[in-house]
Amino acid sequence: MLTRRPFLFMGYFVYILKNATDAELYKGFSENPYERLIYHNLGKSTFTSTKKSWEFIFLKEFPNKSEALKFERRIKKWNRRSLYKLIESSENSLQKE
Repeated sequence: MLTRRPFLFMGYFVYILKNATDAELYKGFSENPYERLIYHNLGKSTFTSTKKSWEFIFLKEFPNKSEALKFERRIKKWNRRSLYKLIESSENSLQKE
């Protein structure tokens, strides 16, 4: 599991979470994705509240909020195949760790 590194967060992030139980995907935006992951796993988000085993599978930083929100809206319309291509691409900062 990823560790919390709040001192590194100065941007805007789009993330994809995967539920360990049933492989459901959730796409979102946050200025602090690690705190947001905790929020999801505590069941405090409406969509993710019924399942509490979420983990990051995609994370991308953007220079401004507008670009991040546009990207989030775009990928929310994508099918699973397109999302997995994105997850496996060099755009995923988790692939670089």
